[in-house]
Amino acid sequence: QFIVQEIKNNNLNPMTYDGCCEVVRIAQYLAGSKDKLTLRLRLLANIIKMANDVAMGKDIEELLGNFDEKGNYNPETQKDENNKVYIAAEHVRKVFDTGIYSMEKQVALNYIKNFKRYKNIVPNDEPKVGVVYGLAVLGAGGIGDVTKIIVQILESKNPGTHLLNISGDIAKHSITLASALSKKLVAEKKLPLPKKDIDLNKKEIYIQFSQSYSKIDGDSATAAVCLAIISALLDIPLKQDFAITGSLDLSGNVLAIGGVNEKIEAAKRYGFKRVIIPEANMIDVIETGGIEIIPVKTLDEIVPLVFDLDNGGGRKN
Repeated sequence: QFIVQEIKNNNLNPMTYDGCCEVVRIAQYLAGSKDKLTLRLRLLANIIKMANDVAMGKDIEELLGNFDEKGNYNPETQKDENNKVYIAAEHVRKVFDTGIYSMEKQVALNYIKNFKRYKNIVPNDEPKVGVVYGLAVLGAGGIGDVTKIIVQILESKNPGTHLLNISGDIAKHSITLASALSKKLVAEKKLPLPKKDIDLNKKEIYIQFSQSYSKIDGDSATAAVCLAIISALLDIPLKQDFAITGSLDLSGNVLAIGGVNEKIEAAKRYGFKRVIIPEANMIDVIETGGIEIIPVKTLDEIVPLVFDLDNGGGRKN
């Protein structure tokens, strides 16, 4: 009904069934779950009107200057007089993928475009000790991005955990939790990994969110940091073909996070083969193609998937 109303009110071309399905899929994506639809109707209206212009032969670049001060899009074209033009799924998808329907999205996409080439992200590289790739959502535009997390362990008479490039309070607390949990698991020697005697009272842990140019907050990097600390403490390399998102509790359960679709898209964009997410978030996943999505419930499930046990003990970082 909303689609029909927008087409009628703006005198646009009719939309195909596949085009309508694509709008619904985008509404699910913007809502963050496949069992919900977004209430951000202005964005959906912009997408429909811009898709009409694309169907009429307009280039994406031609559409950028047609927003009013409230962020509403004013279409350049209306209904084809010969009734031979239809708004198809490909037109809707083109508008959505470019992010031009939202000023916030444009800003976020420009950020990614400008900084991605400078970031030292090397997906599918050889296994490395203490290096893992986490996932985040940037700003109001809601664009997913990959964050390289590096952990180094130093011998010290003053053991502690030091956080670098982490600004948000929630993130700081979650990384403290990850440090405590990883040290507990290593000390108990209950992980499905080679055992090693370690004096944790002489270990100083440094955790860096490398090349983080925007504020990092939230607890979705807890699992990633925990894996990197365990890797560094035990000197066992982590595979580099995956990115991971997920919060943890002190029992090692993997908890749901926000922005799972944006994070999966980021892992795809950078070229990772696998993405690990909380099983509780599978109900929210809109698209499953283009990357192997691995849902997990506990940290114990993750360990056999990510550690390179064939090269355990060989330092590569």
